[in-house]
Amino acid sequence: MNDSNKDKVGRLLKVLNIKDNKDLLTFSIFLILSTIFWFLISLNKVYTTEVPYPIVYKHLPENKILVNNPPEKITITIRGQGFDLLKYELTKFLFPYIIDVSKLVQNQPSGRHIVFNTQDLIPDLSKKFKSDVKIVNISPSKIYLDFNEIKSKTVKVKPRISYKLEKQYILVGKIKVNPEKITIKGPESILDTINYVETEFFNFRTVNKVITRRIPLKSIDKVKFSTRYVKVTIPAYKYTENKIKVPVTIENLPDTINVKVVPQEVTVKYKVALKDFKKVKPSNFKVKADFSSLNLKESNTVKIFVGKSSKYAFDVTVYPQRVKIFVVK
Repeated sequence: MNDSNKDKVGRLLKVLNIKDNKDLLTFSIFLILSTIFWFLISLNKVYTTEVPYPIVYKHLPENKILVNNPPEKITITIRGQGFDLLKYELTKFLFPYIIDVSKLVQNQPSGRHIVFNTQDLIPDLSKKFKSDVKIVNISPSKIYLDFNEIKSKTVKVKPRISYKLEKQYILVGKIKVNPEKITIKGPESILDTINYVETEFFNFRTVNKVITRRIPLKSIDKVKFSTRYVKVTIPAYKYTENKIKVPVTIENLPDTINVKVVPQEVTVKYKVALKDFKKVKPSNFKVKADFSSLNLKESNTVKIFVGKSSKYAFDVTVYPQRVKIFVVK
């Protein structure tokens, strides 16, 4: 202790007329005892206080859903001696009061809008307090329970995902969601606004193989889902490019006209997953030119198009894109 603090303590002891450690100990004991006696006397007095009392709603109707948010606790105003009130201040969160909603529904046949008077709880709640403790008031005075009929609806699932395909990889088919549709249940007023449900966002990052992840669905307040998770599959496969020769077919050609096409064959270029490479054949493709679109007085060239393609081929292109048609007499 530095000299300054020693001087302060010395002055305090002088004011209190405490000369040595023995006097200081005696003074401290009397101070503590006085505080205890004051506290005990205070606890013997009658006080009024508010106690937050938790409540739990049980046995809700299975065919209805609660659409409002009733209070999770009530405030009980009680009057009694300090000793008794202190006990409830220390244990007020330990014993929630159970409200049996099924009985309330029986008393109100409509079962849609229930008004519950909390004052009706006073006789039952009084049993939970000592006889010397009196319940003066309960707030709120009324609890409102609003129910709607539960309806069901089948909706699609949309994945909220992010991914990047590694170089030389391609999607073979669409991203799959299993199940594609789920059943949702809830108030009709809410279900009418829902056309689909979404997954929580998931980032697959870089994808270089077929990958499947179990992803939770994004919850909707007051709505129950037939499942909480779906499987999302990204069908990523390594691909290669290939070229094949395919003959050009003329459509809309009158039976009385013979033509010659130059060139007779064109090059079809496409991408294909390595696993499906052997499944692509020249016969899978049809390259066509529409004779009816040709105006021979102006030009004998016409644009060609792919009329049929292999289901395993992607990004299909043809070269050249135009051919010449000559009428043969």
